Amino acid sequence: MAIGVVAVVGLAYLPSQPGGEARPVSGGKYVEGLAGSTASVNPLYASLNEADQDLTSLLFAGLVRLGPNGAVLPGMADLPTITPDGLTYIFELRRGLFWHDGVPLDAEDVLFTIETIQ
Repeated sequence: MAIGVVAVVGLAYLPSQPGGEARPVSGGKYVEGLAGSTASVNPLYASLNEADQDLTSLLFAGLVRLGPNGAVLPGMADLPTITPDGLTYIFELRRGLFWHDGVPLDAEDVLFTIETIQ
């Protein structure tokens, strides 16, 4: 069973004008089809099934992400600095990150998520 997920996204692209590039505009809709049923939109429980993983990957960003070839790429943070003993990873959040309501995202938010996972 395919479930259509409609998410309002912040950017939709207008068709290119001759000689110009597409310009992002506010508003619009993004439609994505999923095969399967979702149990949770919470990324902390997304490992329950593949449909949940697909949906949460569309809605949530991580500190880092995997590229097409499996390489670790920057996400909400730059690539981490790793201490020589390999036990500590230091992430620096990128500037200009905000929640949907305009509140800035900070290290306390990341800490809350990590503590919730534990």
